[in-house]
Amino acid sequence: MAPRGPDAAGVWVQRHVGLGHRRLSIIDLEERSNQPMSDPTGRYWLVYNGEVYNVAEIRAERVGAGLRFLTQSDTEVVLQALIRWGPDALAKFNGMFALALWDDHEQQLLLARDRLGVKPLYVDVADPRTVRFASTLSPILALCDQPRDLDLPALAAYLKMLYIPAPHTAVAGIRKVPAGGLMQWNARTGWREAFWWEPATFAGDTPPKSFEDALDQLDTRIRQAVRYRMISDVPLGVFLSGGIDSSLITAHMAAISSTPVKTFTIGSRHQEHDESEVARSVARHLGTDHHELVAEPQDLLSLVEEFPQIYDEPFADASAIPTLMVSKLTRQHVTVALCGDGGDELFGGYRYYSIGRMYAAMLHAPQRLRSTVARSADWLPPAAAMAMTALAQPDLLSVFGYMRSASKGADWAQVAKVAAHSYAHVYGRHAAWRQQADVRLRLMAVDVGSYLPDDILVKGDRASMAASLEARHPLLDRDVVRYAFSLPAAWMFHRGQTKWILRQLLSRYVPRSISERPKHGFTVPIRTWFRQELRAPLQDRLSSAALRDDPLLHPKAVADLIREHSEGTRHHEHALWAMLIYRQWLDHARQRGWIRVP
Repeated sequence: MAPRGPDAAGVWVQRHVGLGHRRLSIIDLEERSNQPMSDPTGRYWLVYNGEVYNVAEIRAERVGAGLRFLTQSDTEVVLQALIRWGPDALAKFNGMFALALWDDHEQQLLLARDRLGVKPLYVDVADPRTVRFASTLSPILALCDQPRDLDLPALAAYLKMLYIPAPHTAVAGIRKVPAGGLMQWNARTGWREAFWWEPATFAGDTPPKSFEDALDQLDTRIRQAVRYRMISDVPLGVFLSGGIDSSLITAHMAAISSTPVKTFTIGSRHQEHDESEVARSVARHLGTDHHELVAEPQDLLSLVEEFPQIYDEPFADASAIPTLMVSKLTRQHVTVALCGDGGDELFGGYRYYSIGRMYAAMLHAPQRLRSTVARSADWLPPAAAMAMTALAQPDLLSVFGYMRSASKGADWAQVAKVAAHSYAHVYGRHAAWRQQADVRLRLMAVDVGSYLPDDILVKGDRASMAASLEARHPLLDRDVVRYAFSLPAAWMFHRGQTKWILRQLLSRYVPRSISERPKHGFTVPIRTWFRQELRAPLQDRLSSAALRDDPLLHPKAVADLIREHSEGTRHHEHALWAMLIYRQWLDHARQRGWIRVP
């Protein structure tokens, strides 16, 4: 875990309890703010990862009650708030965090994670007599006395989704604390789990009276969120992709900062995957100190082998590769970087929300009729066939899961030896709090609860922390999120455009030629790689011989996918990428004696 905290390491051990911490120093760089941190009595001990941005207000409240603080760190404020209010303190925090508080008097442990799951937290619940937890999975496995079993249904879900949905992990008996969740362990009573925050608690805000009023209020909230995240005792900058979200964050930083903001972009030799020219235009318009690195194919490919160490469990969002590169570039200049993550999920950035709305209308037809229509899809071109096949799905969440599937052309029942967790199992809780809303808002709620914390934020956290860089997310600010939940769908989807309200807001700061661009995004050309540069390693690592004893994959079905992709008859790059990363991780874990495979 050293890259997550290269500046200091601390351990506290007393009898049967041990806490460890690695520190990336951002606020109050003095040794007095290192962790584990205790209160003056020695009863309470805290280890904590993240930043709470409204600590000045919380500190003032406690100082007013007569408390004297010994440091300027947010860690001490978090500790004292938890001592005073217990788990109720979590609702006061505006920020990102994973924390553990040990009460030595009560022999009780509190584990908690921030609202939207920016910071990770894993816990081993297999043995009620021994509690192990960490920010990532590997430290827990390294602490185990015996190899552990795989969670095969979770890995089967990963093949479809490209990430492992919380609370599951790749390993049986080890769980992710969900976003907005807490777990308490007591020596007498064992585990108790709960959600300290639910999205529904933010859904009751009164919507603004007009679109212009909404723009003004949202602008004010984002400006304050950016201002909070520019509080730092070390240099900071911003990831600037050229997209709506990062450009808006950069514009607010430029308006607040007295010096040119440092911006960072990764470019690509593949024009269809490149947004660097747009980022350059935004940087020129806003007068930033711009830094750019063009990713060569060999640079991207070299990172593939690092995935098991960096991402810690199977994770197959291929855009993690440029995210790793931009994090390494940024860390050469600053220690903190703001980013635009969350804009798509909160403000309607994906076209499949509107596509899902169309399917929802068609689901009123009898399923027998829809299944009959879907069976005729074999006569259609591949893209049309997959769109038609979705009609056979039984409900909206299954349609949505099918649309988000890694490869719609794969027969997953033939590929995987075990059944995956159902989409209702993964998505149901998240969809429920907007059950009566516009279908597009309901699907956005699903992404806020699953795709955002389990894919987008995992990608950013592991990549930035691998570079010892702290990433901050203004659009995930508590007050911005609350406000986003109050907005009607019509203000996000307008005239065929996504994220309408953010586009109009950005047009206050940059030319409309930038704010009205279609969503693009930096991806990597894995479709081409698997037919060229990565064809040999793909066929080697996923060969029938290599998969002979694999507990998850059927070798023949995998061979069929590789053949179809290689011949160009179908595109399976995302599914094949997921399988390749899974096998890399499995080999890595087995070599270390962490995993037991039958």
